[in-house]
Amino acid sequence: MILTVGAAAALGFVATVWLVSYRADRLAAIVGVLVVTAYVLVPTFYLGDLTVLRTAIIVTTLGATVILALRRRMQPGRYRGAWLFVAYFVVILFSTLLNPSTANLNLWANAATPAVALTFVGLIATRAEQRIISRSIVILAVVQSLYAVAEVLRVTPRLWGNTVVYPHQLVAGMNRAEGTLGHPLMLALVLLFALTLTISRFATSRRALRLVTQAVLLAGLFATGSRSALIVGIAMLLFSLGHRPFQRIVLGTLSSVLAVVALAASDFFEGSLVTSFISGASVTHRAGALDAVPGLLSTQSPLHVILGNGFYSAGSLFDAGLLQQGNFRAVDNQLVVSLVEGGLISLALITVVSFTALRRGTGMRMPLLALAFFFFTFDTLEWATAAGLFGLAVAFAMNRPTAGDHSEAVAPEVSRPSRRRPATVV
Repeated sequence: MILTVGAAAALGFVATVWLVSYRADRLAAIVGVLVVTAYVLVPTFYLGDLTVLRTAIIVTTLGATVILALRRRMQPGRYRGAWLFVAYFVVILFSTLLNPSTANLNLWANAATPAVALTFVGLIATRAEQRIISRSIVILAVVQSLYAVAEVLRVTPRLWGNTVVYPHQLVAGMNRAEGTLGHPLMLALVLLFALTLTISRFATSRRALRLVTQAVLLAGLFATGSRSALIVGIAMLLFSLGHRPFQRIVLGTLSSVLAVVALAASDFFEGSLVTSFISGASVTHRAGALDAVPGLLSTQSPLHVILGNGFYSAGSLFDAGLLQQGNFRAVDNQLVVSLVEGGLISLALITVVSFTALRRGTGMRMPLLALAFFFFTFDTLEWATAAGLFGLAVAFAMNRPTAGDHSEAVAPEVSRPSRRRPATVV
């Protein structure tokens, strides 16, 4: 324990000195890549209520964000909508403090820290820094995809022994890959988010590299066993064909129709894979989350309806019979989770944030739609990585800097002498 704390303190000191002394015009990119990488590689959700590793990651994230705030500034008028996402976690914090017996403050800090930090990073980042962060996410996702394929083929082992082993939903006798994320759906979320970054050409503009990257990410999505995420990924690829919006709609629709016709001709929709998906427990369980909404609004006290029950408080509502009944104690719907944890106020905040980001961020609509899709299949914002990526995507959508913003966003520094040779006078 002493060695672990000492190593963490030493690394933190080195990182602090480096962030304080390094050039400011790339600081947002460095902090963004650092935070995303940490939360992708370490599933902090599974580390228990409080561990040295989780604490080190949270403290490092907060420290790097404070240094970024001291050395950089945001352009005014670009971040009002994004701060509503921060307000979402503030409301849930207030509700968590009001309900200490049913809520979990440690898990709130685990999710809120990367969410707020990456929101701030995304708001302050210049266009060049946004590309650096996006490319880093794609590279991380490609590595995760390669490991996921090797994992389902049992070439490489599962990394986390304390997580649940889920059977593959597409191939019998195979387990679903989870990579370093600790859960197949979290891995699928990261891969789908990265896939949409390549579709929007925000991460890379080279066609050959983009196609290879997309193929690897699709293979990783298949390895996660998430049927719905794989379908959404393929559909987004089909609707990315063409150079203009009208062309994409036409080509995407035609491609989708042809694919459906081909599958129908091969009796695919009558097979066990489709019938088990439609009538399976996953669909009925997620439908049960929506069925529980009237009871949540009519049975709870007005205070809990308005402010919720605190972060990670769904367990108490399962026990009270207000959520789905059975052995599977997960809501699997982020909007219902928002109602449970932060009441109508948090539900309104996350709805407004999502629609505002989709309306303003034309270049980030695909990534935002990918994350919004998981809102209806997963308790998305309870997981640190997902909460951080959503905050980053919202901030990127709100902050669409022009090429000339680079010098305005960086705090003044002492100018360095030029190394160029003086021009020869002829």
